[in-house]
Amino acid sequence: MIKKTALLSILFLSTLSHAELFKYQDQNGNWHFTDKVPTSHQSAAEQVNYEHTPLESFENTDVNIPEILSHHFLPKNAIEEASLAVVGIESKLGVGSGFFITNTGFIITNKHVIKPSAKTDEHMKTLQSQKDKLDDWESNLKQRKNKLTKVQKELSDYKSHIDKSATKLTNTDLADYEYRMSEFNTYKKRFEEDEARFNENKSKHTKSYREFSMLLNQAQLAKTFRVFTKDQREYTARLIEVSNNYDLALLKLDVKESPLLPPGQTKTLSQGERVFAIGSPLGQRDSVTSGVITRVSRNVVITDTQILPGNSGGPLITETGKVVAVNTLKVSQQKGSEGFGHSIPIEVVTKEFKQWLNPNI
Repeated sequence: MIKKTALLSILFLSTLSHAELFKYQDQNGNWHFTDKVPTSHQSAAEQVNYEHTPLESFENTDVNIPEILSHHFLPKNAIEEASLAVVGIESKLGVGSGFFITNTGFIITNKHVIKPSAKTDEHMKTLQSQKDKLDDWESNLKQRKNKLTKVQKELSDYKSHIDKSATKLTNTDLADYEYRMSEFNTYKKRFEEDEARFNENKSKHTKSYREFSMLLNQAQLAKTFRVFTKDQREYTARLIEVSNNYDLALLKLDVKESPLLPPGQTKTLSQGERVFAIGSPLGQRDSVTSGVITRVSRNVVITDTQILPGNSGGPLITETGKVVAVNTLKVSQQKGSEGFGHSIPIEVVTKEFKQWLNPNI
């Protein structure tokens, strides 16, 4: 059920791009974003400001990236040469990697680098689990509060009885009342402290849940992403296509010319052959790890190369600097262990985005 709707209209300065984005709040106070008109009464909608990047701001048609990089880097080997075509990518969800697959600015990365994925689903499940525990905690507090109210009334009645029977009371009666009051006050103090902790935790969780929900919705609708080349220059790339079948996405940087990674062929790979992963592991941009081919199949290349958070979307290359796969994830039996790196073969990539990429690639 929609409780409140806010309309955000985005009109790019280019006549080629015009889109509307809607934001609404459900009955639980959670915000949602959509590019479809929400099913609510127009009278409930209100227009708010939305900061956006005009299309012109990421059109760099006079920029020649290879020429710019040549002023800063003189590659000493094929691996360093290949690193010129690798980029860091920042999205609402964090940092990942990618690489130029053509000299016309097309960039390959993982879908989960720019869009919500199973990992973000897991985080949402964790938040939901925390909410369930908070609900149990709140239920327990309500029971304790009811008990406090009941005991407080009993003590009030007892005090009234004492006041009316002052001449007939013994020291034992007074001591009993004082003991009960002492126990009540101790219990009440513990309850109030626990209630304060609960309110603090609930407030933090509610904020985290709403912020993460909003982040997911924004990430789901994001169409542009920050891209960093080897010299740390920042550009804005636009989303071209997201694969429905694989963890792949295609971005486009509108420049005069970009570096590119020449594709290799996975059928030429052999077990034990040395390969390299280039990317931004753990936020360290322009980093290289190496390993060997463990196994190659039609849909996956498995290596013992370290695939760390931030490496996702980066290239797996041969010693001659050719890209043979897109680094996607690390599989290990237990958290923290080395495990194996799984990468998507370059043939899958070019086939998946064949309508955009040069069919001769």
